[in-house]
Amino acid sequence: MSDNLVKRLREDQPVTQDMASTMQCALQDAAADRIKELEAKLAKTMVVVEMIASADVDAVLGQAVDLSCEIIGELMEDGDDE
Repeated sequence: MSDNLVKRLREDQPVTQDMASTMQCALQDAAADRIKELEAKLAKTMVVVEMIASADVDAVLGQAVDLSCEIIGELMEDGDDE
């Protein structure tokens, strides 16, 4: 999803007013999509944190490790896209 969205948001490109408006809408949509995706990943990460912080760590440790590996894999995939 992230094809260097930050760079595109910060680029200054001389364009007509109509083009600028269209580009701004597209960038806002892309940014909103990326924020939504990252919020979902953060929510997953918080589940792991809550599991580890629970009183019965032994019962959830395997689940926490599995979910952590899944999250790390997703984040590594995001890094490959940039």
